[in-house]
Amino acid sequence: MKLPFKTAVIFLLFTFETYYSQSDYSLAITFGYGINFFENQNTIDKNHFRTNKPLSPYFGARLLKNLDEENKLFADFLITRKKIHYRYDLSEPDIPFINKENFGQKYDCISFFVGYRKLFPMNEKSLYFEASVGADYNNSVVIYNEGTGESQSGLSETVYFQNFYYANLGEKSYTISSNVGFGVNFGYRNQYDIGLSMNIPFQKIQTKESHYQYTWNYRTQEYLHDLKYVGRIYYPSLRLTYYAF
Repeated sequence: MKLPFKTAVIFLLFTFETYYSQSDYSLAITFGYGINFFENQNTIDKNHFRTNKPLSPYFGARLLKNLDEENKLFADFLITRKKIHYRYDLSEPDIPFINKENFGQKYDCISFFVGYRKLFPMNEKSLYFEASVGADYNNSVVIYNEGTGESQSGLSETVYFQNFYYANLGEKSYTISSNVGFGVNFGYRNQYDIGLSMNIPFQKIQTKESHYQYTWNYRTQEYLHDLKYVGRIYYPSLRLTYYAF
């Protein structure tokens, strides 16, 4: 009985090792940071409004199917915080007052992508190029407005102002987007990726325009500064991925 038992153990170990080394699938976790480039489809008053490019994080999971050593299919599930950020500056020579503000809105985005990856082996590492397309669910969860004001010499009368900001808090949208990326696959079993990725939207992240307005009155003169924005967020990012198996 001892010989068949040992034979069975050896057979099971060999089968497990063969299955592990020839597995068709790999599972990974991924995270990174990206820059939010907002493209407003409306013209803006650049003397008073400028868009910023804030950083934001994302994380998710990847299921990868190994077609062969160099060709892979994959599916990504990602959760991303995306931001629209503007800077306002009063900047009126006839009003001796400084007023600067930052305002914008933040979205939680849940995305699912399917794509193709090509590996180019180089010694113990591999360069990769990949592309994918998918769908995004976007939820506007935060709006903010903060700033400072300071009077200047020459201020002789009261400055009156009104501020209005409407940014569709709670707005939800569905969009289609794609990713293209490249980087390096490394590790003793090629379990790590580091690379750059670019998310390219095909649709606007907003379903309605957001509206920001300032009205100033000084010495019987009225100054109206108005911004309406609706558009897309392009999102280049640095990405690190670990393949658990």
